[in-house]
Amino acid sequence: MLGALFAERDPLYREVADLVVRTDGRGARAVVREILDFLGVRCD
Repeated sequence: MLGALFAERDPLYREVADLVVRTDGRGARAVVREILDFLGVRCD
């Protein structure tokens, strides 16, 4: 049931998303850096 719901909603979410971040196999720091880069935030 959840799989069917995901399959129905995922394309809609992607259509309106400004950014889609893949998280599988990535550490939290890499994910955060990608989001911050997208937002134009520098953290040195």
